[in-house]
Amino acid sequence: MLKYDSSCRIATSIFWQEAIAIVCYLQNRSSHKILGLETPYSLWFKHKPNLSHLCVFGSISYSHVPTNKRKKLDHHTRKCIFIEHSESSRVKAY
Repeated sequence: MLKYDSSCRIATSIFWQEAIAIVCYLQNRSSHKILGLETPYSLWFKHKPNLSHLCVFGSISYSHVPTNKRKKLDHHTRKCIFIEHSESSRVKAY
């Protein structure tokens, strides 16, 4: 599921640990033929996982800069690289 691509800027960077964690996260929320097309998550928690929060690893994202950390004419967002999924509202970006 995780392939190395030498032309990819993200693949050759320091984010391998996060990439492998995302692979495990997605495999636990994907159906398996051995489990009768059930997900490990749904077998453990007895309900289907919510996948609406998923984004592409390494994509460009924007984080909000709080009002108390910016001046009047500063930008309201900061450009980041998306790194980690989370079921809560928090995400990890670099």
